[in-house]
Amino acid sequence: MQSKLVGAAELETRSGTSAAMSHAPWLLLASVLVAAGFFLVRSVLRRVRAGQPGLKARVVALYCFPVKSCGAVQLEKATLTACGIEHDREWVIVRKPATDECATVLTIRDYAKMVLLQPSFNASGELVLTAPGGQSVTVTPPRKPRTVELMLWRTRCRGEDQGDAVARFLTDYFGCADRPVALLRMSDTNARPLAQCHKYVHAPAVVDTADSGGVSKASDWAQFNILSTSTLAWLNRASGEDKYGALHFRPNVLVAPSEAALPFQEDAWERFAIGGVPFRFLKQTGRCQVPTVDPATGERDKRMEPLKTLMKRRGGVYEFLPRDHADATKKEAFLAVGARHRFEPGQSLRVGDEVVVSEFRAPARRVR
Repeated sequence: MQSKLVGAAELETRSGTSAAMSHAPWLLLASVLVAAGFFLVRSVLRRVRAGQPGLKARVVALYCFPVKSCGAVQLEKATLTACGIEHDREWVIVRKPATDECATVLTIRDYAKMVLLQPSFNASGELVLTAPGGQSVTVTPPRKPRTVELMLWRTRCRGEDQGDAVARFLTDYFGCADRPVALLRMSDTNARPLAQCHKYVHAPAVVDTADSGGVSKASDWAQFNILSTSTLAWLNRASGEDKYGALHFRPNVLVAPSEAALPFQEDAWERFAIGGVPFRFLKQTGRCQVPTVDPATGERDKRMEPLKTLMKRRGGVYEFLPRDHADATKKEAFLAVGARHRFEPGQSLRVGDEVVVSEFRAPARRVR
């Protein structure tokens, strides 16, 4: 009898196990759906929070690029002028012109090793350029520097020739004695109005403002370039290479968003303040060949990365351009944003400053 009872128990156990096994796929599916729903809801809530006004990021790095296409000066505190960070893109290297010619600006596209020239300022406030081998030159312009016209982004500008000593230093560094170069300084009086740009004159931050977008020096038609750490993280994942840092993209302001996992949040910031300084979105930054040059080695990526990845995943056009504009259908590879500030004397930015957004753009560019 006892053995029969044991057999019945075994039969009941087997039956229960069989029933449980028959329900296992459904239980597994239900668990997966619940988990998926949880992550979906969390993602939606995070994106809703990301689209609400308030604290969105903190400044983690500030950069000034005194000489266009040369190395960066990292700052803890940046004094602001009407043109952006003080001294940013204030000097440019040009092909030395004949007396009455318009000089052509040179960039990393022409000489990749430009990025290895390190600017600094001595105790007297003079610009110093140092080559990778340690050779350096202090820029001491003539008492009455020659004014030179230069062509910068299809517009004629003016700069002051900084003298023969720095011209010889740069010509020797680039090894271009047959086509010598010169260094020009764009003073505040030679700053460029954004409204002169054939593209960005159509941007709302230029059209809808009393000062027509303000002024800049030799930057890419924006007083500031802003990039987030989460966008950089996305790029490194998307490209499959964990090697791209902020200096590949030469931003003035690097921010760490409070929603750290969401890339391209900065694309949607229409009006915002950094450390209390008012800013407004100007444009997305269409990338050229500059990010393909390693800022640490001066070597160009033969595969044209990360530009190729950006063009595939973040390619688009400037939507504010009129349909009949010559560049209306030109595809750009977007990463980081150009922004302008409402300047008042005494303004500054500091590492650790809060980024508080008051108005958003809609829709932000889709991430693929």
